[in-house]
Amino acid sequence: MTALDQLRDLHLPPAPGFWPLAPGWWLLLAIGCVLLFLAIWQFVRYRRRNAYRRAALREIKQLMATQYWGINDALVLVRRTAVSALPDASLARLTGLELLKSLDLFSQGKLMDILRSGSKDNDQTVETWLYGNTPLTLSAEQRQALHQLICDWIRRHKRKDLC
Repeated sequence: MTALDQLRDLHLPPAPGFWPLAPGWWLLLAIGCVLLFLAIWQFVRYRRRNAYRRAALREIKQLMATQYWGINDALVLVRRTAVSALPDASLARLTGLELLKSLDLFSQGKLMDILRSGSKDNDQTVETWLYGNTPLTLSAEQRQALHQLICDWIRRHKRKDLC
């Protein structure tokens, strides 16, 4: 037997295992868990803060399903949404004419254009529409436009704008 016969193959050390993790990976895992928790927490806060918006949008959809609804029904919904958003908001204290003017301001004058488009008498006042014996009857196109305007307000208003 020669010296070459006595040589053995090289034995490599075992490959490093996946577990236990190095300290850097533990730190990265902890940071990832914290970020995931914060993201979930922010999402839940966002959903809770905007629950009143989803409820109002469902209600306006139900209101649209009924055949006979008018401007007063829409204003009641807007006012209830404002009260839900911030109970002490100035918009929540508005009624009738002031609320209509506030919505018209939000829509940059589109609301009054929508309402006047169906009026036979362009000089008819807003008070007559709201409080008159013969309230303004809205056509299907006017209802759709009013629905869209109110949905836009519900989606876009800021809570700070209500104060």
